[in-house]
Amino acid sequence: MAWNLKFLTKHPPVTEKQIQDFEKILTVPIPKSFRDFLLESNGGVPLNNAFDVFSPSENLTLYTFIISRFLGIGVKDDIIKAYQIFHKELPPFFVPFAIDSFSNFMCISLKTEEIYFWDHQSAMSKSKIHKDKPLFLFVAENFEEFMEKLYYQKN
Repeated sequence: MAWNLKFLTKHPPVTEKQIQDFEKILTVPIPKSFRDFLLESNGGVPLNNAFDVFSPSENLTLYTFIISRFLGIGVKDDIIKAYQIFHKELPPFFVPFAIDSFSNFMCISLKTEEIYFWDHQSAMSKSKIHKDKPLFLFVAENFEEFMEKLYYQKN
């Protein structure tokens, strides 16, 4: 892939069969760039761990988030378990794939391939979650764009 992500710790890659089993649970295919990420690294603790959410209209950085780890398949921080726990709280076809130090999630929309930050802590205090509320913050058009935005920031 085009990104150059380095890990402090990395999980063993998954098999194509493990991804296909996950897709059966999801009922839709995983976008190619995200599939490639899982096949190559299967998550872990990234060295390039920060990304900014920029407002073009205001020409400034609104937020900087730090990823503590990417979820993987068949590991302690299992993406399948996270999906099964949270899918009823998420918009349809959203899958959490990374977590920040405050237990908030990065999610990928399997329908649009867009990446969103999910303010999970705020969501815990809400009775119902909707995509159009600020609990979800748009981050990138797709997984590749998201990965290209990552840079190193000391925790």
